[in-house]
Amino acid sequence: MKIELHCHTNISDCLLSIDEVLELAVAEGVTHLAVTNHDTTKGLNEAIEIGKRYGIEVIPCIEMSGFDFVRGRRVHILGYFIEPGHERNDENHNAELQGDQGDGSNGFLYRGKLAAACKNINV
Repeated sequence: MKIELHCHTNISDCLLSIDEVLELAVAEGVTHLAVTNHDTTKGLNEAIEIGKRYGIEVIPCIEMSGFDFVRGRRVHILGYFIEPGHERNDENHNAELQGDQGDGSNGFLYRGKLAAACKNINV
C-alpha cells in the first residue's frame, strides 16, 4: 500500500487534471490519494468516482489558506475526509471570494494561489 497525503489538481495550483494525477499515481503504485486543492471542495466527488476507475481510493480533502496574525505569515491547514460539496464548505468558499468569511474574521482566509506547478507525487 502506498499513500500520498498531499496532492493538487488543476482546480487548484497544479497543471494536471485529476485524470493525469491519477495516471501518475498508478504509475507510482499509489493506492490512496488525498486530493488537497486550495480553498475549495470543487471536483472532489468527481475525483472520487474517477479514482474508482483507476483502482485508487481518493481521500476527500481541502487545503485551507489562512493568516497567522501572531507570527505575521500565511499558513495552510489540511483537512482530511471532509464532506465534498457540504453547504458550509461552499458557503465559506463563496464568502472568501467576496473577502468576508461571515464569521467576523474580516478575511482571515484568502485566495492565495501559489505560482508553483504541481510537483511529482512523492511516495
